[in-house]
Amino acid sequence: MRLACRIATGAALVAVSTLVAAQTVPPGFQVSTAFSGRTNPTAVRFARDGRVYIAQKSGQIYEYDSIADTSGVQVADLRTNVHNFWDRGLLGFALDPGFPEEPYFYVLYTFDAGIGGVAPRWGDGCPSPTNPGNGCVVSGRLSRLTLAGSATTEQVLVEDWFQQYPSHSIGTVLVGADGYLYAGAGDGASFNFTDWGQSPNPAYPDPDSPANEGGALRAQDIRSAGDPLSLSGTLIRVDRRTGLAAPGNPRFATPGASENERRVVGHGLRNPFRFTTRPGTSELWIGDVGWGEYEEIDVLPDAATAPAATAPNFGWPCYEGNGRQGGYDGANIVIERSAGGTPA
Repeated sequence: MRLACRIATGAALVAVSTLVAAQTVPPGFQVSTAFSGRTNPTAVRFARDGRVYIAQKSGQIYEYDSIADTSGVQVADLRTNVHNFWDRGLLGFALDPGFPEEPYFYVLYTFDAGIGGVAPRWGDGCPSPTNPGNGCVVSGRLSRLTLAGSATTEQVLVEDWFQQYPSHSIGTVLVGADGYLYAGAGDGASFNFTDWGQSPNPAYPDPDSPANEGGALRAQDIRSAGDPLSLSGTLIRVDRRTGLAAPGNPRFATPGASENERRVVGHGLRNPFRFTTRPGTSELWIGDVGWGEYEEIDVLPDAATAPAATAPNFGWPCYEGNGRQGGYDGANIVIERSAGGTPA
């Protein structure tokens, strides 16, 4: 199901960075600084025992004993692995629902190397981030961190998400009410031009995308047979201990399906940077960042209570909002034109 809306957007600052100017708030509200001294915080999580954890885009995670603690201790440092550049970095962070008895964190970050490669490749820089035929090719990782004292060890659950250009990277990870991990990522394509993979970086090509199936069309990859499935532009639902597909996913029991096919519960997304669940359920409400026409709020039904026969297709890049996307429609690519009808 899709709810596509034209909306006005603004910026909200979580109170973890130092306030730099007086702020005017509506009557009955006040602004206070909860934590300070952090750089580019991307997630704040509250544990049942009172501890607070703050993740930074750089790949560091800090632990506070309580909301009264003003210092914080670093308990994870993934900076060697994380490509912290523009919209890339450690963007997704969740606590295990059994924490602290189950001492696990889940992180989703831009990995500073290709899929299966060794980091760092770029070292938080990029010599030519947006020019066609360039871009700094990286990938994404979903990992489970085990906390022991003031340190963590990493178990990589999923490694995928090819990305050429510096936006449309990975995004949210959360644990649904069903106990499974949900993770999402963008298409890894250019935000400056209609990109169907026609301008690869020759030094780091996309091995899983045949001609006319790269760029933004990675978000429709599950509809094309004969090549490995990329997870770019999808939402996945996996076992939080192993990273393997969760029972009830649309292709979980499909004979011959690859593990990535079995993981996918939604696709056709441009940049689902943030999503959340309806309280008490695993129904996802997804904020998908649009290009030039629409910002979208997309709804993915609860896979546990309303299992889908096929993974919902939210339409990108064939559609933006409820109308066909002009740039990609005009490119007349076979996989794009074959979408037909309206998105799920």
